[in-house]
Amino acid sequence: MSCTGSVLDYVQEIGRCARDGTHGEAIMYKAPYTVRKDRVDVDMMAIVKNVDTCMRLLCLRKLKLSLFDESDLAKCCKGPRCCYLCDR
Repeated sequence: MSCTGSVLDYVQEIGRCARDGTHGEAIMYKAPYTVRKDRVDVDMMAIVKNVDTCMRLLCLRKLKLSLFDESDLAKCCKGPRCCYLCDR
């Protein structure tokens, strides 16, 4: 198994874990051998190497959602259990 190639692919995959209103959790294991430079774009590589910013916030920033400004994006972090960084 390897890391998804882009942020859009990643967001689509985590969206599949909780279809039809059911509860779901997405877990990303960041083993170095799963992230191959020839298969992962720069944005996804930045998210995988991230050590200090909420993963959800980073994904939304990389998707460049034009409906949201930075203050709206900051509200997307759900605190503890949002991601492994927010859980610390």
